[in-house]
This record gives sequence, structure tokens and C-alpha cells, in this order.
Amino acid sequence: MPEMTDPKQMREATRSYLGKKEAYGPLLEKQEAKTVSGGTVAFWLVNVFSLLDGICRAGGAFYDLLRSCAEKAGGRALRFAIYSDEVIPGNVLAARTSRKSWCIYLSCLDFPAQVLAMEEAWLTIALLRSSFVASLEGSISQIFKIIFRSIFLHSKHDPAAGVWMQGPKGGFHLSFEPSMVIQDGAAHKFAWSVKGDSGSKYCLLCGNQRADNRNEEKIPKHAHAALHLVSDDDIWDSWSRLADLKGRCSAKDFGMWQQATGWTFNTESIFSEPLLRRVVKPATMFVHDWMHCCLSNGTLNDATWLLLSATKDHGFKDVFATLEKYVDLWTQPASFAHVKLKQVFENKRMKSCREAGKFKTTASEMLSLLPVLAFFVRTCILDKGFLPSECEAFLQMCLMVELLQAACHGHGCVIPSMLREAADKCMSSWFETGWGEHVTRKMHWLLHMGDHYEKHKRLPATFSMERKHRTITRYAASIQNTSTFERSLYEEVLAHELWHLEKLPEFPVALALENPRQKPPPKLRDLVLQSFPQVSKDEMKIATILRLPGGGLASKADVCLLQADKGRDPPWDCAEVFCHVSVQGTLWSVVSLWSLQEYNKDKHCAVWTEMEQPVIIESKDILTAVGVGVSALPNWAEGGGLAGFHGGNLKHNIGLWPAKDVCKVFPTEEYESQASQCTKGAYTASSMSQIDCTGMGGTYTAPVMATRTVTTCIGNNGNCCVQYDDSKKMWRDSLIIILKTPYCIGTLLALFLHLLLPFEMEEEEVAETVQEKPSAGELSAQQIAVEPFLQVWFEFLFGSLLSGNQLEDWKTVNPFLSEQELQLLSDLAALTMLRSNRLGLLSRALEELNRVRMEVQLLESGTPLADRRSRRAYAPSDLEGDYDPRFLAFEFTRNMLLRDNQVDLVRDFVTSLETAKKDAGGCSAMVKQMIMGQGKTTVVCPLLVLMLADGKQLVVLVVPGALLDMSRRVLRATFASVLTKKVGTFECERSSSFDPHLLRKLEKAKTSGAAVVTVPTSVKSLMLRMIELMMKLQTKGKEADTSVTETRSQVRQLSKALALFRQGAVLMDEVDVVLHPLKSELNFPYGPKDARMCDGRLSMQEPLDGSSPRAFRWAG
Repeated sequence: MPEMTDPKQMREATRSYLGKKEAYGPLLEKQEAKTVSGGTVAFWLVNVFSLLDGICRAGGAFYDLLRSCAEKAGGRALRFAIYSDEVIPGNVLAARTSRKSWCIYLSCLDFPAQVLAMEEAWLTIALLRSSFVASLEGSISQIFKIIFRSIFLHSKHDPAAGVWMQGPKGGFHLSFEPSMVIQDGAAHKFAWSVKGDSGSKYCLLCGNQRADNRNEEKIPKHAHAALHLVSDDDIWDSWSRLADLKGRCSAKDFGMWQQATGWTFNTESIFSEPLLRRVVKPATMFVHDWMHCCLSNGTLNDATWLLLSATKDHGFKDVFATLEKYVDLWTQPASFAHVKLKQVFENKRMKSCREAGKFKTTASEMLSLLPVLAFFVRTCILDKGFLPSECEAFLQMCLMVELLQAACHGHGCVIPSMLREAADKCMSSWFETGWGEHVTRKMHWLLHMGDHYEKHKRLPATFSMERKHRTITRYAASIQNTSTFERSLYEEVLAHELWHLEKLPEFPVALALENPRQKPPPKLRDLVLQSFPQVSKDEMKIATILRLPGGGLASKADVCLLQADKGRDPPWDCAEVFCHVSVQGTLWSVVSLWSLQEYNKDKHCAVWTEMEQPVIIESKDILTAVGVGVSALPNWAEGGGLAGFHGGNLKHNIGLWPAKDVCKVFPTEEYESQASQCTKGAYTASSMSQIDCTGMGGTYTAPVMATRTVTTCIGNNGNCCVQYDDSKKMWRDSLIIILKTPYCIGTLLALFLHLLLPFEMEEEEVAETVQEKPSAGELSAQQIAVEPFLQVWFEFLFGSLLSGNQLEDWKTVNPFLSEQELQLLSDLAALTMLRSNRLGLLSRALEELNRVRMEVQLLESGTPLADRRSRRAYAPSDLEGDYDPRFLAFEFTRNMLLRDNQVDLVRDFVTSLETAKKDAGGCSAMVKQMIMGQGKTTVVCPLLVLMLADGKQLVVLVVPGALLDMSRRVLRATFASVLTKKVGTFECERSSSFDPHLLRKLEKAKTSGAAVVTVPTSVKSLMLRMIELMMKLQTKGKEADTSVTETRSQVRQLSKALALFRQGAVLMDEVDVVLHPLKSELNFPYGPKDARMCDGRLSMQEPLDGSSPRAFRWAG
């Protein structure tokens, strides 16, 4: 059946869907209200009982969470919160506001803090046009009275006693009570019938706070300790006393009473219903919306504008233009990509801010700007000693917002006293800075945030409600029949909410992948399979976005903080996200770890070096995504910088080559060489104006002016040079550009190293150019006198322990040493390595002990310490008796202790190879398995290279392509000092021309004990290339082929290379991948293409296995 798309049919379907949600009466109930003219008017409200029951019966995330909270409450009533605000559908700039509406939402405070930050957690219970509400006596306050009365004073249902909710997984008893009414200042004013900012008593919660009598907009300095907080009964009694005065005094006196008490009296206010006194507890329920208080034309906006204005007045004229470029250097997490920080400081918006005299941004923009601006202030203004009090006032406000944000998300690190202390410091710092005249009522709201948090254990931000307004706007803007506007809007919005809640399986608060895919890319799949070889590819899912438990997101290319070991400073690592993978239900993330360079607690920042170290970590270790930026501090090559304070002056005065050194003509200024004087009798005063001097009857002497040249700039940011020397300036600018460009610096360093380091000649070239040195007996006395003394260095000392001719090597250095002295030196060298290695072992043991002490689990955590024993697995205690010094040297080089299984594994390999060599022409192959993390790549492979690369055989390490770079880095790090070995990479392709130069390199690698790292395809290409050339030699009469002589030469070279491989030792890491018949297959097609068509089809009469003279194909 085709879907019905007619508007009338869609309305009928919507009403039919909503008609099923009437277990406790109609979903929309008609209520009556009194108008200003004295009449009554009907309007629609949502039946909360039917709404909750309809949601529960449909099932879904809201039902599951509400049922769970009711069960955990154990008979206690759940705490419900109400939020109200006005929304303007359509064009908000249009003069016509007939669709402007009041929206009232309901939610449960017992929900987790992360859920309260989602728009799905808030239910719509009232939608009324603002024009209709304005016609009512008491405005929205009467609507609140009717809402509270219809829910908590219902004639049939008592929410305090509980109502029954039925759902797919069973019913439950729901008991709830009103706990919070969260609103901004304007909504509070109308809902509670208070004067708000326009009253002398501007705060409903304080009994002693009054506005300045001389200026109603100004409030005096005060702290939280000085507040006289009122109770629920105090507020109700105050309203009752005002109601008693109504009619007993003149209208003028009654108006003065309202101004003094802060009330706006009307007969239909929420306080006009005495029965609501046991339900409505204003002092407890009244909560300020901190998002509007701080971020939406709030206190942080004011602090930002005041600081930047002071900065501009102090001489930093282009501060806004600088910030436009500065914020563009910062990279926000992907979830904040829609917030364009650069647009905030564009000329058009800054002009609007100057005209309004305030910093105009959205709440999301202000919250995203907060860390960037705070870092800018700390590093570019405060660090240079400018405006310390203004910077402190701004940073204190930033701290207040950060604490509120942390409390909103339910972080246990924030307690009410911290909020009170931060609010007090904000208030005092503003008055100390001289910003007292800019302290508004919103600053006073901050003093109550700690009390709100202490009462409710929740401090919701209204970002989610602002997002929910979009649903209202979407449907309200499209409704054409305004006579039934409210009813139509109710039906559309409620149907939308109920359908989405029914389809929402769970609130996304747990760690989960966003939109996972079943088929990961091949390279990523291979990387994951190397870490989890027992997992099949069908058990993996991949995603670029990970939802964090706190409600945030970690997306591809985001920089995230990771949970690190306790006791570290800072207590987290940093990494760039590549992707996220689900393996058998466990979430893992592929990230690239960064290296920490500096951590500064005072500046609230850390400096990291970006590195490509791809690793797989558990996704639960990801804490949050962070912004990454560049702080433009003064550069070593050139002063100033993009965001440097007085950057023009710094560029002129400091740096490697200051601009003042290429200035030809400096500016001049006039100054007083002799100050003015005023003389009267014997008294002489300096620097007195002529008017004052004449007024007191003295003789005035004008100041003497002179001109001087200023080489350090006139003014705060500019006017440094009148005319530059063009030639010198050209050289200076060129040098600065080169030194500030990394590519140019790299080129200069490469050139310098090329000139400094000697050229390494091949052995043949050495033999031709270097004559044999004469023996010691042939040296003349003069030659012996000038011959430099031979020095013994540590690398030689320790490396000689691995030599089979140790004593002879030492005698070549010093032939006068006796056998006993040589043996003593050998023992001392071994003892030195042993002592150094034990010091490293003790250091790691102390780290383990400190960690155990911090976690107060000494008895349970004894196992790691026990494992780090000092007994060597390769020798008796204290190296008494025979032992293999290569193991000791390796431990000394790596500062580690070899494990028993590692030593046994290496011995098995070495023994197998030595046994095979004893058999003439014999060869040996051995495969061993080690689980991940036992040192296969970082310990066993380098140790085998050390023991096998003895100058008698070529040692080749074959690894999968994905591990080539890592394996090469491990070998080079191991043999970079003490035990030095060269590490080379062997690459071979079909198009490679195997010349004698490459063969000499392989032979030199063999004789020098170097290690060669390669991939399977290069080894197979070497063999296939030789077979291909041999097939060419068999082909006769092909003039187009390479000459026979050159081909034979290459075959001989390839044969010698293969002989080196065959006589050497090959170490294969990840052998299951290297020798896999499908993953490492390599084919070389050979021969001319000869496709024969027969009757429109390819002729298959000739074989394709190479037996045909027309084609040859060899696969390996």
C-alpha cells in the first residue's frame, strides 16, 4: 500500500497515534485561566500521567531508565525538574512575533548527569503563545500554578503516593515530587512574580541584598557569607503580608511596598493558591540557569570585553585582529567543528560589539573560546607583566565557568564549597580591579550556585533545552492555521518526541562506537589481526567516532588525553586518534602516542611533540578530546610573533638579528631637557602649570625642550624606524625566513653534516687509496714521537667481551699488558656492566615499590617485584663460573634483565643453527611462538642479531611490511651505542638492476657484522629476478632483449647474493604472515601476451603453465 502523504491524512495518523496514550485520561487536557480583563479563557496542557504512561508502555530508553531510578529509590519519591523559556519560530529578526511561544519541559533529576544533558531526557508539557500568556492575569505564573495544581493536587492521582506505570519489561510504582525550577532571569521574573533586576530587592533567595539607592543598576560588593538566605516559609509569609496590604493602602504606597519587597503582586500568581504551599517550595526549587548566567550575554562575556578593552587602551591597538588570527591556529575536536572561533573576531561582529559595548557571542562560542582566551591571557599578557589585576579577574571567571561545567557533567571533583569560594573571588576581584560598576545581578547569581549544587546534587546546563527548541521552531514555523495553533503544535511535537523515544533503545552514555562498519580497510584489518591473531575478520567492527562515558566524542584525527599511571605528573598521556575497533565486544582504539615535552600547571597547558607511534589501546583509557593550538610566543630567530604583546616593538628590539640593526634613520621625539619652574620668593617648584603659578603670584619659567633620537620605538607598538637600509633589510629578512622555515633548516643541517662527516668508501676504494701501514719496528724514532697515544674507549672495552680474540685485540691497543692484567680488565668490564644493570633493576624495583605504596596494596602487589629478581637466567649467581658475555652486554645496553623464556628461546635458535653448520651442507629451520608482550620484536630479535652477526654469515631480519619501520627503529636503538652495528634495509623489485655495488654492500654487511632488515617481497623478487634473467638467456634470437653479456653478469651477481642469503641466517618475525601462502604470494608473469580468439572465445588449447613456447609464467 502506498504511504499517505496528504496533510489531512497525516494529521489523522498523528491523532490516532496520540489517542493510544490515554491510560490516565486524554493526553491533552483543557484547562481554564483568568484574563487581565476578568474573564476566563480555555487552553491546552499535557496530561503528565498519560504522557509518562504512554512512554513506558512503548518501551525504550526513557522507560528503562525511569524504571531503574524508581527501583533504586526504594520507595523515595523521584525528583522532577521543570524548565521554561520563550522561543521565536521562524525569522527571529522579523518584527512579527505572533508565533512567539512559551515552552515548558519536564525531566527527572535522578537521571545521570550525562542524560540530563540530552534533549531526549526532557519532555514537553506546555506550549503556549506568548501573546496568549500576556493576556492572563499573572502571566506565566498563573500557568505554573495550574500546572502544579493539575499534577500534584490532582483529584484522582497523587504522585507523592505513586502511580502505576506499565511497560514491556513489567510495571513499576512511580512516585515523584517537584524539586527544581531552573530558568534564566527573565523567566524567573514572570514565573515567580518578582521584579528581578528592576526591584530594589533583586534576589528572591536573599533577605538582605538591596540595589544601590543612587543607581538601581549597581549592586554593592558582598560575599556568600554575608548573605541572609531565606526559607520557603519566609517567601510564602512575605507574599501573604503583601496580599494583606492590598486594598489597605493607596496604590502609590502599595507600589513602593512592591519595589521594596521585590514582588509584582497579582491575584493569580503561583503564591495565590494556599494549597500549593506544601508542594511549591520556592527557596528550594528556585535555581539559576548557569549557562545564561555566564555564557549568554553573561559574566564571562562581560569579563572578556572588559579585559580586551583594557588591553586595547593599554597600547595593544590591534588586539581583536590579532585574536582573529590567533584562534585560527587552534584545532578544535571534531565535535566542535561547527563552532567557527575565527568568525567571532571578524570586523563586522567586532563593530557590533563596540556599538553595544559588550562581547556578543552565542553560549557555544563563548564556551569554546574559554580555554583559548585563557591561554592567550596567561602567555601573551600576564606573562609579560601587563594588566595583572584585570587578567586575574578574567581568569577567576574562567575558573568559575570550568567548575560549573564540571559540576554539570557530574564530576565528583567539584564540591559546593569550591563553587562558593570561586564566586566570592570573582566578586572581590572585579571590585579590586575597578570593574565594580560593571557588576550585574548575574554576578550575584554565582554566589548561589554552590547552594543549588548542594541541595540537588545536580546543576544542569540548558544547552540541551536550547537544542530542543529547534523541534518546536521546526513545527511552529510551518503551521498555517493560527486559530488552532497550540493544538496543532502540541500534536506535532508530542508525536515527534514519543516516536523518537520509542525508537531509542538506550541513552548513549556508555562507551560505544558511533555508526560502526563491519568491513574495515585491509591495512587496518591486518594491523588488528597482528595484535589479535585468534580473532577472525568477521568479529571486528570499525568506527571513526567513539562516544565517551561522559557524553563527549573522540573522533578520527582528534587529539585525546589518555588515562596514565597514578602518581604521574601529568596523570595522563596524549595521542592522536586513527580509528576505533570492536573485537569480540571489547572496544579498542588505534592511536598515535605523542611525546610529552613540558607540563606547566600554572599555565594549565602541556607541550607535546607529535610522533607517529601507532599503538592499540583500550578505548576506556580515553578521557576526553582536547583542542590543540599554537602559542605565538617570541621566536628565537625574531621577536614578537602573531600574538605577542607589543609584537612590533619586540620584532624591532630582540631576536637573532633585531630590525633596529638594519634601520638607517630612527624616529625622533621632543622631551623636556629642563622642567618648568615656578618661583615665588625663596620657594621654587618644578613641573607646575603656568595657570597655577600665576594664580599664586609666582614667576613662571617655561620648560626647555630638546629633540632626541629613539632607537627602541616610540609608543607601545610601532613607530620604530623611519627608513631602513634596503640592502641590509633584504639580507635580514631572507635569513629570518630561512631560520623560521623547518624545511630550510633541515637543508642547512644536512649540508653542514655532509661537510663535517667523512665519506665512507667501499673496501675496494680503500684498498686502492690506502697503503699498508708499516710495522712498529719499521717506525722511526721521530714517527714514534709524534704518533698520538692510543686511547681505550668504553665501546671498545665492552664490545671486546664479545670477540673470540679478546686478548689479542687488547694487545694491539697496549702490547705491554700482561695476561693477568688483561684478565683483570676483562673482569672489571663485566663487573661494570653487571653493576650498571643492577642499578637499573633497582630503579625499576623502587618504581614498583612506590606504586605499591601509593595504592596501599603491598601484599597483593608483591608479585611484580618478585618477578624482577636479580638472578641471571644465563649464568650462575653473581656470574661465577662460565657464562655467555653476550647476554650480559645486551642487558647492559638495554638496561634490562632477560627472562628465562627469552634466554631459552635464543639458546635454542643459536644451538640449532650451530648444529646445522657442523653437518656439511646442512640447514636448519626452527619456529617458536611467543604471546604478545613477551619481547619477541624488541628483545629476542635484537639479541639474535647480536649473537649471529659475527662477521662470518649474513643476518637478515624478514618482517611484514607494516612492521618494517618499527623493527628497523628497534635495531638501530639497540646498536646505536656501546654495541655498535650498522642496520641496513634491503629493497628489491622486478625493475631493480642488481649491480656489483649492491652485492658489495651485502658482502660488507656480512663481514662487518651488520644487520639487514627487509620484507618478504624483496627476498622473493631477488630469486624471481634471477629466474627471469636465466629464462632470457635461454631465449635465442631476441635482439630486443638485454645483451647476453650484461644479462650473464647480472645472473652471476644475483647468484652470489642468493649464496649469501643461503649461507646466512634469516630471522622471520610474524612467521605466520611472512610464510602465509595467500598473504605473501608474489607472481612474475613472463612472455609475450598472445590472446587467440576462436569463434568469439579465447582459445584454451595451449597450456598456461609455461610449457607453451609462446608464454611463460612462474609463481612463487
